[in-house]
Amino acid sequence: MLFRSGFRNVEVWGNVRHLDPRNPDIVLEEVELCRRRLGLEIISVHAPFTVGEYSDPPAERMRAWEALVKESMDMAEYLGAHHMVVHPFTAGRDSSDQAFGDMIERTQESLLRLADLAAEREFVLAVENMPAHRNRRYGRDVSELYGFLAASGRSSLGLCVDTGHVIFNNGDAAGELERFLNRVTSVHLNDNVANTHLDLHLVPGAGGLDLARLA
Repeated sequence: MLFRSGFRNVEVWGNVRHLDPRNPDIVLEEVELCRRRLGLEIISVHAPFTVGEYSDPPAERMRAWEALVKESMDMAEYLGAHHMVVHPFTAGRDSSDQAFGDMIERTQESLLRLADLAAEREFVLAVENMPAHRNRRYGRDVSELYGFLAASGRSSLGLCVDTGHVIFNNGDAAGELERFLNRVTSVHLNDNVANTHLDLHLVPGAGGLDLARLA
């Protein structure tokens, strides 16, 4: 169906199902054969982002997540992809200003380590903005991620703008893309309805996305 619809380049989902290293049913050789048969190019892989329990020690959860991303890079490389989207994975509670600050530092240090590994493999690691019911969540604001990427000194770090997530947070998706375009390496183009607190992933044009500004 993808090929008949005119799609040639795809991003493959890698959390729990599909291309998750924890999925014992995955046979990479079969995935590669399927890709070739369908005439598709896997240009990007979305790394896993659910790991462990919230009650687990934060450093332990972060190490487990990093290990998963590294395994995902191996799989992506085998399939010819050199771009990986990651959620800014946080581990720990943000019940206090100190805890929240520690969590951000832990997340940024992890992303820098992964970016250096990506650079060695000639990968781009794109960090995606997140939807949040509350104002205080790292990665909620595209500008926050942009500031981190710009200060990182890593060309292997990019920005994945999820337009639906911007709308979820009552933001201007087209405006965010315009402002931070020089760091954008991936776009998850989907729609949403503001003030619903639902990550709907609607077809572009079915919600609040200003498609005319993106043309």
